[in-house]
Amino acid sequence: MRTLVVAIAVVCLLAGSPVTPYAGAQPASIKLGVVIPLTGRYGSGGAQVQTGYQFAVDDLNARGGVQVGGRRLPLALTVLDDQSDPTKTVSQFEVLASQGATVFLGGFGSDLHAAAAAVAEKNKIPYCGVAFALHAVHE
Repeated sequence: MRTLVVAIAVVCLLAGSPVTPYAGAQPASIKLGVVIPLTGRYGSGGAQVQTGYQFAVDDLNARGGVQVGGRRLPLALTVLDDQSDPTKTVSQFEVLASQGATVFLGGFGSDLHAAAAAVAEKNKIPYCGVAFALHAVHE
């Protein structure tokens, strides 16, 4: 679980998301947008991923959140179900982008990750996913 937390922090830092200091006003929280399969063929795996993300966020928030420009901010997790359907993965991540998510998290199923990575790249939002084997997603 600590690996997941470190991975999220590294992605945020390397991508220049809100874990780096802001030029203007800082937000009240860091918005993590999650799209995972909670129903459909990958539902049971998606539920496990959701539990892991929630555990990590609860743990970090219990420690005061994350350091941002001299201030500690909590993480806010918004979870949407893509129903194990890549077209819904795309539409759900677009919803999260329009709501101001600063980091995308996904999980379970290579086809869903491929769809998610494309949306993240288009919106220039860092994406971290777990539980997939499709090498092309890394390219």
